[in-house]
Amino acid sequence: MRKTRLLTRAAALLLALIVAVPAFSALASAEAVYTDSGYKSLPKLTPYDIWKLVNETPLYWLEEQKVFDVNPSIKAPYSAGKVKDQVLNDVTERLNMLRRLAGIDPVTADPALCESAQYGAVLMAASEFSHTPAKPADMDEAFYKKGYSATSSGNIYMGKYLMGTPAGFMEDSDPTNIDSLGHRRWQLNPSLGKVGFGFAYRNGRPFTAEKVFDRSAEVKDYDFISWPSSGHFPTGEWFEEETAWSVTLNPGKYLKPDRSQVKVTLTKTATGQKWSFSAASSNGYFNVENSSYGVSNCIIFRPESVGEYKGEYSVTVTGLNDRDGGSASVSFRVSFFDCDSALTEDHRYAASVVTPTCTKRGYTSHTCYLCGFGYANNYVDALGHDFGPDWKAEKCLRCGADNNTVAGFKDVTTDDFFADPVAWAVEKKITAGTGKNTFSPEEGCTRGQVVTFLWRAAGEPEPVGSDNPFRDVKEGEYYYKAVLWAVEKGITTGTGKNTFSPNEICTRGQIVTFLWRSAGQPEPSEKSNPFSDVKSEDYFYKAVLWAVEKKITLGTDADHFSPSDTCTRGQVVTFLFRDMG
Repeated sequence: MRKTRLLTRAAALLLALIVAVPAFSALASAEAVYTDSGYKSLPKLTPYDIWKLVNETPLYWLEEQKVFDVNPSIKAPYSAGKVKDQVLNDVTERLNMLRRLAGIDPVTADPALCESAQYGAVLMAASEFSHTPAKPADMDEAFYKKGYSATSSGNIYMGKYLMGTPAGFMEDSDPTNIDSLGHRRWQLNPSLGKVGFGFAYRNGRPFTAEKVFDRSAEVKDYDFISWPSSGHFPTGEWFEEETAWSVTLNPGKYLKPDRSQVKVTLTKTATGQKWSFSAASSNGYFNVENSSYGVSNCIIFRPESVGEYKGEYSVTVTGLNDRDGGSASVSFRVSFFDCDSALTEDHRYAASVVTPTCTKRGYTSHTCYLCGFGYANNYVDALGHDFGPDWKAEKCLRCGADNNTVAGFKDVTTDDFFADPVAWAVEKKITAGTGKNTFSPEEGCTRGQVVTFLWRAAGEPEPVGSDNPFRDVKEGEYYYKAVLWAVEKGITTGTGKNTFSPNEICTRGQIVTFLWRSAGQPEPSEKSNPFSDVKSEDYFYKAVLWAVEKKITLGTDADHFSPSDTCTRGQVVTFLFRDMG
């Protein structure tokens, strides 16, 4: 990705001591159900948390000779040089500050990636600002290839000093970049674990290469990554009127959004002013971009005539589909505040405790009665509904809400894609759940459970023989007869010599194979394969084509089936229901 921006000031002076804004969530009264962006395991930041994060993260401008341990040469004989380790670590911390604002984990500066990026920065300084710079006539071919490899596979920037480039890449809203926001999405890629920065000058003009195509990090649970993120968010240089919004959906939970179907509404809470965005009509810029800039599934919008962002705004995105094709939506709120305002620390707080309800968490709201600054803490989880000991009361015993749970399971509601399949599975005595009032739809389904589901769906037939080839399947286990029957029917041959691995979690590839074999291994009539991760030599190849043809599953997105992903209990009963129900 390419980025250009002229440096307009020599330093950023962050003088704020504390910030005056209304308390996010604590003072809001909207009825919509809102969720948070970023990792669910990371707590949301208060304005003071954000002020500390901004002020405690290094930001400085260095003269050229102080950036490098070894100065690069942009003329023959060419030399990559080396940026000081402290500088590389500090610019990485600038990136980590932005990732924390977005609610995702930090990255580390990788020496090999930094070395590669350094060649890229020197090549641009010696040649041209481009992802594909031309080779200077007097440059060694090996040096050129190293530099070209870096510029063609990362973010590049011209005109901003190194420490400012992570924030510069986040803006990304000029006419050449707004359609994809690729720089921002690479920097906010949850799977990014290692990064590399390279830096060089030509006639006082700085060039930066940033290696961000790494995917080594563990991705934790999240619904979407947004910029600005939900909760409190700083304005000013961090998010300005001309900056585009982005909402990147988790591909593990949502199918690729269709631009013709997606609709976005942005609402300013204080005034009720609304901006609407869709393919048909928009109050500003709108796009849906599904290329793999870090993560696909990106919805982009920028309101016209919004002015300076102040106070709370809510966003609702509709026209989405979850990974099983069901309709879905996303709603979140952002409370903007000025992180650069220098205000007194001398607040006088009045505390108010908001008790939790069945559906809303409780908290303590603290509001300064001198200036109106507020924050909330001491959050308490929502109580959840109480539908009696068997979970089948028609109304909640606490709040009177209608019971929309399914089959007496408190963790399955009529809104879930697996609601009808679970009800069917219970009615057919395929499963009774995992415990009192729990079905555990998000838990992985074991191989023992899957063959038992299939056996029960077939009417619990007695195995013809009594030979048991598996040393890890003991008589008396709930899956004993199911395993013997499944082996006789050719549904499974186990996981190895004399082993069935009944407690091993079943994958998506295994479950469709079990279903296909249970159906008699029919030849799929459709020979085209839409999935890049399903090969003709895979044992599950025909099973996947058959399952898609029968609409048992659509895959995890248009291009992927994810055969090695865990198959949850909710997904397994859904597959069974679509096949047999």
